[in-house]
Amino acid sequence: MKKHIAVLLLFVFIFTAVLPTVSHADEVYARLKCTSTYVYAGASFSIVVVADGTNISMMQGSLIEYDHSKATLSGTPTSEIEGWEYSEGKANFLIGNDRSTSAVSGKDLVLVKFRFKASNDVKIGETLTFRIQNAAVATDGSTGFTGSLQCKVQIVERPKNDNTNLMVLRCNEGTLSPEFKPSVLEYTMTVGHTVSAVTVIAVPAGEGAEWTVKGDSSLSYGSNTVRVTVKAENGSEKTYTITVNRNQPPSDNCKLSQLAISGYELSPAFDPSVYEYALSVPSSVRSLSINAKAADEHAKVSVTGNSSFKEGQNAVTVTVTAENGSDTASYVLHVERDRSVEEVSTLSSLSFGGYPVSPVFDASAAEQNYTVNVPYEVSDFSLLSAVMQGKYSTIEIDQPEELSVGENTVRITVTSEGGSRKNEYTLTVIRDKSGDATLKSLTCSAGTLTPEFSPDTFAYALLTDGKPGMISFEAIPNDEKASAEQLVFLPKKGVSLQTIRCTAPNGTEQVYTIVIVTPDAAAKKLTIDGTPAVGQTLTAKPGGMPEGGTFTWYLEDAKIENKTDASYTVADGDAGKQLRVEYAAGGDKAVSDTVVIGGSSSAPTGEKGDGAGSNGEEPAGKGADAFVVILIALLCLALGCGVGFFFTKRKYTKNDR
Repeated sequence: MKKHIAVLLLFVFIFTAVLPTVSHADEVYARLKCTSTYVYAGASFSIVVVADGTNISMMQGSLIEYDHSKATLSGTPTSEIEGWEYSEGKANFLIGNDRSTSAVSGKDLVLVKFRFKASNDVKIGETLTFRIQNAAVATDGSTGFTGSLQCKVQIVERPKNDNTNLMVLRCNEGTLSPEFKPSVLEYTMTVGHTVSAVTVIAVPAGEGAEWTVKGDSSLSYGSNTVRVTVKAENGSEKTYTITVNRNQPPSDNCKLSQLAISGYELSPAFDPSVYEYALSVPSSVRSLSINAKAADEHAKVSVTGNSSFKEGQNAVTVTVTAENGSDTASYVLHVERDRSVEEVSTLSSLSFGGYPVSPVFDASAAEQNYTVNVPYEVSDFSLLSAVMQGKYSTIEIDQPEELSVGENTVRITVTSEGGSRKNEYTLTVIRDKSGDATLKSLTCSAGTLTPEFSPDTFAYALLTDGKPGMISFEAIPNDEKASAEQLVFLPKKGVSLQTIRCTAPNGTEQVYTIVIVTPDAAAKKLTIDGTPAVGQTLTAKPGGMPEGGTFTWYLEDAKIENKTDASYTVADGDAGKQLRVEYAAGGDKAVSDTVVIGGSSSAPTGEKGDGAGSNGEEPAGKGADAFVVILIALLCLALGCGVGFFFTKRKYTKNDR
């Protein structure tokens, strides 16, 4: 749309630029007029620009002028020329065709239509003036008409409406016949006996028209006339007539005038006031031929229970419902059916719980051999169901004492009441192997598992001391026929992961994961505590070793004789020499760092030996070892849980198959 408007505005610019040079324009006439015969307060009307001429391609002009207090412009102006569109600027409007539409020719061409509504307070006799300044109608690029357009509209008194038609006519209590049409004046309608008045709904078609109704209440049984009169605004009248037929009240008679059974005599003989009768029929009879007639022709007769007679007593009920629908009477026939000897020796169904029997049970099949597969959890024959077709037949079931894993044969024999017929059925029940792959217990030789063992927990942690030696796990399955791996291993230092697999008799597997944390043994170390200076006493402090051992002191690699305790006092001659100490206890041995003796108190220097530093501080990083070990253990435990979950999911997936 915006693209079309831009093209039209460009065309106007070019048209205006070349207008002075164009000559020999086609003759075009244009005028402004009102299309309505009467214009009165509140009425809607149209003001149009009409043109006569050939090859008219567009029109432009100032916005239409009018008294806004007397009339209101409704909606967007339009054109009756196909393909023409109206566009409006701040002070001008433009209407024309796009490039795909040819120019138009003719007489009384409506170039643009403005829709107005007169104000409600405009006075009769007032004149409304409409004007378009600077109007220009172009013909194929030339200006065929220029000038101002104007028309005047006088406000008149609204003419009174003479329309006496109805646009709607109906009654809530029934349906009119024929279907309502404004031109049809005669109708009929039937209502029930309880309707004593009807509700007429009418809508006049003419503005200002009124309607009245007579005869719509106090309806009599039979025919009633209802008249609907329409009075137009100008006083004209028309009457629609509805003939309402009210039904008579329904009868309450609910008795029979006749009741007979073909081939049989009722006891006692039929009497409309007697409601119970008896008769006997042979075993071959399953229903009766009943002839029942109501005393009132509008009453309804229904029969229940007259089919599929069982042996012994049966009740057939003949019910009479009066025309009024509320009064009823029931005549009961007590039918005694004899019983004959039954010669049926078949099953009507054979099932084993909800497990499918193969092939599908068929009582008429020549071969009556069936198979059913059940899971290991089904441990007895309580789900077996064999239903006889004959009520008086006998059934004998030969089955094993217990339901074993594998095939179990059940033989079913059905014998008819008279003993002349017998049928045998074979059902092979195949019980699956156990799918239980969980453990009943899991114990460890090196400590207690965390968390405490549970068959449904598949990941554990085990914290050992520094020298646990060989570790063994004993796994006992829940199912005695399942197998479980037994685990014996020598753990390595740090964190290790072990698994124990349990396999059920049907091949289902479950994996239990154990994270083993074995910390390093305490590090053997020997430190010299004190200031290595003349006159100072140094003390050797062993770590990670048993107490009560022997100390050996060395000065410049020469053993200091008769010195086996933990302390040494620096002599004057020791200044500038290197000092170290060794400690032996329980087969373990540690050597300290070498320190240099100074002439006065000073920080020790020297090369490190096999032990820790001589200042007695723990080596860097040792404090974090326990935290790292615990962190690794937790990560491995999480990994074990994931592995256990994977195999658990695999277990259930395999079972589902």
